[in-house]
Amino acid sequence: MRDYQSNLIFLCALIVLALISYFIEAKSERTEVDVDEQMIALAHMQDYGAFYSLAEDSDEREALQQLEADDSMGFGAWTREALMIVGELPRDQARLTLQDAEKIVAQTAGTDSIVEKFNGIAGAPDWQGGSGADRKIYFLDESKSEAVIVLNGVSASHVIYERGIVKEERPLTGS
Repeated sequence: MRDYQSNLIFLCALIVLALISYFIEAKSERTEVDVDEQMIALAHMQDYGAFYSLAEDSDEREALQQLEADDSMGFGAWTREALMIVGELPRDQARLTLQDAEKIVAQTAGTDSIVEKFNGIAGAPDWQGGSGADRKIYFLDESKSEAVIVLNGVSASHVIYERGIVKEERPLTGS
């Protein structure tokens, strides 16, 4: 009788441990999904409110204020740099290349998928926003002389800038 009770208690303990393990693993997976969803949401921000909420100190808030003051592109946000400031994107995050952009455009049916794939490389657009038009700009270099722009989720173009002014623009077709 005693062995039966011991075995029953042991079996119950195993079931409880299995349930605890299951719920901890489910919570861990949910947390990973929540983090991914948060990063996706941040990568689509066109204002700085969420970035300020992630800022850990006054230096980060000040850097965000300076970034927000740069309205050279119009209404929108310098998303990539803001994510780097608050530590959500590494400073050495790769940049999108023209070759990668052309290949992605050629192999992808919808532009939402294009933006997701661009973000898979670059982390987020350098800048996004617009007034009446949704622009996502991925600069190909630190000097901001070349970019790939996705407009209204419909078209992607390669743009060459000269002193901040568009000098040349051509649609990306992947060829």
